[in-house]
Formats: sequence, structure tokens, C-alpha cells
Amino acid sequence: MQVEILSHSYEETQLVLKNTNPAFANSLRRIMIAEVPTVAIEAVEITQNDSPLIDEMICHRLGLIPLQSDHIDLVFPQDCDCSQDACDNCAAIYKIDVHNTTNKPMNIYSKHIMPINSAAHQHLPVFDNVIITTINPNSRLSLT
Repeated sequence: MQVEILSHSYEETQLVLKNTNPAFANSLRRIMIAEVPTVAIEAVEITQNDSPLIDEMICHRLGLIPLQSDHIDLVFPQDCDCSQDACDNCAAIYKIDVHNTTNKPMNIYSKHIMPINSAAHQHLPVFDNVIITTINPNSRLSLT
């Protein structure tokens, strides 16, 4: 097997693998993806959901929204010294509280995700236009 590095930077490396099989190249790709630290919405507490989607679907959609993770300085909750369930060192906490006071359906986007603590300000959604759900008139979605 031969490896030829075409280019390398902080964010990207381009290389060519020669004399190897696709299974090895795929294994290498999967290892590299697994080693990249990521931030995702993991635990959601829904207080009011008047949308047509069930709670589990909204939680799943929130977990798929890409969050900025230029520098991840959070520690794992099990490794944190805090006596709470979450603190600024181990969790980024967000909320959505949208009430549709119009007389037509309203989309709730990733721009409606509001940071609560200082860690959340560092890991905002990458895109503001990701649709989470739609709520009807006089309906509300409230969660943390």
C-alpha cells in the first residue's frame, strides 16, 4: 500500500491510497470520521408541543441540526466536577419557546434555538434555516 498526501491543512487533508482494497480505505475513512469531535443536541425536555410531530421526532430532528464546533472545550458530563445535572463546563443549554399568534401556520426554524448558558453561545446552529416543525395558529412549542 502507498499513501500520497496531495495537500494538508488544519481543516482538510487530501490523499491518494494506492495498491489497497476499498474495504481498507473505507475503514480508514470511518476511523477519521469517528475521531472528529462533534457537538449535538442530545437531551430535550419538551414542556409544550402543539405541533403535528410527536416529541420523539422533534428531539430527533434537533439532534440532526449541525452546531458550530470550532473549538470544543466541553468535558463529558460524567467527568465534570459539578454537582448539578449540567453546568457551563459540561453542557450547552438551549431553549425554544415559540407561540404562533398569527392566523396561519408558522414554521419553526433552527434560528429559534436560543442559547441559555455561556457554553451554548459557542455552539450555535450552523444554519438558521433548518425547519424543525410547523405549528398552527394559537399553538406553541416550548422546550429546553
